[in-house]
Amino acid sequence: MLKIIKTDLFRLFRTKAFYVYPIFLVFVEIMSMCFSVVRMTDGDSEVIVDFAARSVKCGPVDFAGCLGDGLLLLFLGIAMAIFYTNESRHGFLKNAAGCAVDKRFMPVSKMITGVITLFIYIAEYIVIRTVFMLIEALASGAEIEYTGIPAGDEGRFAIYVLLCLFVHITCIALLVLMHELTHSRALMLLSVFIFSATLADKLIVGAFNLLKSKFTWLGGININRYMMMLNIENGYLSKTYYPLTLFIVCMIYFGLGAILSATVANRKDVR
Repeated sequence: MLKIIKTDLFRLFRTKAFYVYPIFLVFVEIMSMCFSVVRMTDGDSEVIVDFAARSVKCGPVDFAGCLGDGLLLLFLGIAMAIFYTNESRHGFLKNAAGCAVDKRFMPVSKMITGVITLFIYIAEYIVIRTVFMLIEALASGAEIEYTGIPAGDEGRFAIYVLLCLFVHITCIALLVLMHELTHSRALMLLSVFIFSATLADKLIVGAFNLLKSKFTWLGGININRYMMMLNIENGYLSKTYYPLTLFIVCMIYFGLGAILSATVANRKDVR
């Protein structure tokens, strides 16, 4: 098991897609700084209009925003889809299965690798965002304003962060299952785009609302509360956030993804 995890981690750090997310963050921060100041001409003179805020806000709630906007999930899913499918394309699947005592270790290793990538991406987001906030403060003379968690909300905020992490881990388990079933990179990438942009949730909600118009007895069911991304996209104070329901939904999907992927990996023939 440890040998497979070490091999997966070695391959992960050699996968170019793994480094796309931090590069994208740096690019976005640079563009944000460039557009924070606009130069205008007034006759023969040049006037600098500073649209940057006089204070730069920084705090746990601001950093936690990356967990609910779908962007982290998008890049995590892309990196994992490319990473998972690389093994079969380069003949790694056959070699790893021959070394593994139990083939069920292989999808478990993929999930562990995905979780490690998730926490690396979160750490990179915090570091890159902090560095550019300091640069912005030094360049514009703005003050850094620490915005802590509102009094009494510490527990709710901690639960929200944990549930956001659980949503991402659940998506990793479902990606592993999709890989074990199809080995299709295109299908995995399409699924990541649809889910991270909440298109899947909105399509399901739209289809259910259509059914409600036909079957009145469905009128009392709020299908939105069972959608993972719709639950977390507006933060822990949102009226569309249902923590207990979200936890149960994640448990169901994660359990199905983990158990089925291990079962498929154990039963299928290695080509």
